[in-house]
Amino acid sequence: ELARSRRVRVSYYVDLGRSAYASLSSVHHQSFSDLFARLSHDFVLLVDILHSMRALDSQQEGLDLITAEELWCDTKSQHAWRVLKKRCSTLSPAAFLPHNNVIKH
Repeated sequence: ELARSRRVRVSYYVDLGRSAYASLSSVHHQSFSDLFARLSHDFVLLVDILHSMRALDSQQEGLDLITAEELWCDTKSQHAWRVLKKRCSTLSPAAFLPHNNVIKH
């Protein structure tokens, strides 16, 4: 909701979170450095968990279709993909590729 009110993509906040943890990983003691590096690497998974928890709590998906599409395209969020598939069952990942891209198997 904050992203929408500020007219930025949700992935902006994902990038901020990743960057913050990456920065912390470079300035802390080795034990914390490894933790922060891992949090930076897996930040999208953390976002997915939080969105899933919100959906369970409110009995709603939590993400509207536009936000889910942006989040999936920008970050490959699995929660966003599940929201898209649930609401539009005929979707495939290829639907979100630019026309000049080809999926390689």
